[in-house]
Amino acid sequence: MKNLITMEKFNISLKNLIKETQSDFFIFVGTINDSNADKFINLLRRREVKEVNCSLILTTYGGDPDAGYRIIRAIKRYYEKLSIYVFGFCKSTGTLMTLGADEVIMSDFGEFGPLDIQLTKDDELSNTSGLNFVQSLTFLNEQLFRSFEENFLSLKRASQNTITTKTAADIASRLSVGLISPISGQIDPVKLGEVQRSIRIANDYGTRLCENDNLIARLIVAYPSHGFVIDYQEASELFTNVRWVNDDESIIEQYLHKIVRSQSENNIIDVLEPIEEKDKKIVEVEEKVIDLKPENENIEKNENINKNGTSKKARKAE
Repeated sequence: MKNLITMEKFNISLKNLIKETQSDFFIFVGTINDSNADKFINLLRRREVKEVNCSLILTTYGGDPDAGYRIIRAIKRYYEKLSIYVFGFCKSTGTLMTLGADEVIMSDFGEFGPLDIQLTKDDELSNTSGLNFVQSLTFLNEQLFRSFEENFLSLKRASQNTITTKTAADIASRLSVGLISPISGQIDPVKLGEVQRSIRIANDYGTRLCENDNLIARLIVAYPSHGFVIDYQEASELFTNVRWVNDDESIIEQYLHKIVRSQSENNIIDVLEPIEEKDKKIVEVEEKVIDLKPENENIEKNENINKNGTSKKARKAE
């Protein structure tokens, strides 16, 4: 489908936003890791003339919370206010980063996810959600209580209350533990400790970026899966600083839609600036040079023939 937003409209809207918000605009589409964090922080450091505020278009499936925390803290050192634009997926560590924003702007395609830290599986070749362990423990706890309750009440009814409460509770407890223990015995305590540590990391970074403890707790434990969608409506209930895109921001989102909708294999970490007329001319010249390359190669061939002698065709004619 053809993009209906022209480059001219994009330039006008971006210039308007830069002027109105007094912001330097950056785009970050990719995995949150130390390498990409270093690249982004170097962008901040190399920028000699800075605006007062920072606006960041962020699209990510998540990554390392340490790296995400470093990025936000660096922005806070260089700028007074941080606005984060969410025009696509902003999951896990991406959600953590938005806790440090002064303002969050979302569109139809913007979505957050829980603060779900990804853990390496035993085969070391793939990751698994930390929520899997939390959900498993919650389920086992619920089943254990339900089993105990049913066994206890059944014993009391069957014995017509001739069995004492203490005896019935003891029997029900043994039955319940016997049912659950083969399953709970498969839980690796080391892995469980890793899960708890990861949750603690997410919580502690969250509290350093945001003072709303209830919000952080909800983002960590209130959602069932890593990919659970937290759209604009729900985000507005969770966060106090979320708003909908305005006209100029909507134009930016539509023009960059293919880039910012989802994370691709190639990371995009750069300053977002209007494309000026002189830049357009440079692009046009570069395209012409590329188109002329085959002709230049033919010219060089002909020159070599003239230098080395006549061509085969000419020699035959002789």
